[in-house]
Amino acid sequence: MRIYSTVEGGRIAKWQNVIIEYAAKACVEAVKVYEERFAEWIQKDENVGLLIVLPRDAIHERPSDEFRRRLASLWRRYEERILAHALVYRGEGFEAAAFRGLLAEINRKSERRFPQRVFADLPEAQSWLADELEGISLPKLQDASGRVLT
Repeated sequence: MRIYSTVEGGRIAKWQNVIIEYAAKACVEAVKVYEERFAEWIQKDENVGLLIVLPRDAIHERPSDEFRRRLASLWRRYEERILAHALVYRGEGFEAAAFRGLLAEINRKSERRFPQRVFADLPEAQSWLADELEGISLPKLQDASGRVLT
């Protein structure tokens, strides 16, 4: 598994058919890594799952219009190849719960073809994603995630 750096400590990698990302910052440079790697990662008629972990300060950051536009374009281009999407925001308290609720509502309104959930807990997200992706070993997914996220 090769781990790519994005920006400000962000990391992204593909393990088996799972793309794992620690999204340090919601910026155009991070989307560029997806744009460069996604076609390579799924070129063999492979469908993928996504495990994305947001930093605690994501709640205070508003992504640029260009970031949102490019990310939406990327989702549309590869939507048929995505099997499931787990998004993790590990903050605590009311503010964090409200932020997860907002993310879940955005996901719901996006009307994607694949299941997507927002989690407060990384192990719960890993377990859900392993269940959604047939043939994925939960302990091995946890190990691969740990290498990308630490």
